[in-house]
Amino acid sequence: MAERKCYMLPAVEVFRNDAHFKDFDRLSLTESRFKEVIQLQAESSYSFECELEPGMLSHGNVYACYLVFKIAEAHIWHNDRRMVRAYCRLDNKECDPVMQKDFMDDSAHNWMEHRNDGWKEVILSKSLHLEGHKSLTMTLNSDDRDFNGIIVQGIEFRPM
Repeated sequence: MAERKCYMLPAVEVFRNDAHFKDFDRLSLTESRFKEVIQLQAESSYSFECELEPGMLSHGNVYACYLVFKIAEAHIWHNDRRMVRAYCRLDNKECDPVMQKDFMDDSAHNWMEHRNDGWKEVILSKSLHLEGHKSLTMTLNSDDRDFNGIIVQGIEFRPM
């Protein structure tokens, strides 16, 4: 049976080149697998780039990319609509994002999943053939600046 690696990159590393990086609250949470996580602010757009190192992922697999996050306790958040639209590029080629529907679309309900580790996840892109690529660039947009209170642990790649 072929090896099927999962890999998570820490938010501090992934978002380090975002224009708003200096404004992030960097937190240390005991439930995180990383030393620091970041709390997003009330901005309408964030971008990140993941460097895809050789051997990081399993050869011959198709991957999905997930945002792994929590909602800050003090933040009241509306769970009945999508948080974000995602735009994805492998190297410099556009790839199919997942979250492109209208915010008010009925299918937006239950768009995030609860994980066994106490965090939540939302799929940003799937059917990614990452083999041979050097980077994945993702832009997350929110029409109503609804990123405030989102605590990001990292970006996870899992085989489909």
